[in-house]
Amino acid sequence: MKLRHQLFTLDKKLKKKYSELDELESDLDDEFIERWEDAKREEEIAKARKKFEKDNEKRVEKGEKEEKESALDEKIDDINAEYDRLKEERGTDQAVGPKGHQNVQVQDAG
Repeated sequence: MKLRHQLFTLDKKLKKKYSELDELESDLDDEFIERWEDAKREEEIAKARKKFEKDNEKRVEKGEKEEKESALDEKIDDINAEYDRLKEERGTDQAVGPKGHQNVQVQDAG
């Protein structure tokens, strides 16, 4: 579905020419997708917290200074920003690839 939206964003004429591609085909409803994304967000945040704590324990064992909480907060903000982007994108007919990806990279992935 996302690739179709990216394709239609690049060339609007394709949407008229291949109208059958514009029909909704997914059997997943938006509520399920929202619940799944929320669960994945919480899972990634928990994973980031656990890694942060583990890394700090290793630093203490080596006699190094612990990393500040701001590093963890930055990581959590990045996770939240990505899921917020996905949430905004879900309601539109346009799909944007991940940050930093160029057209060549997207074409090679497909």
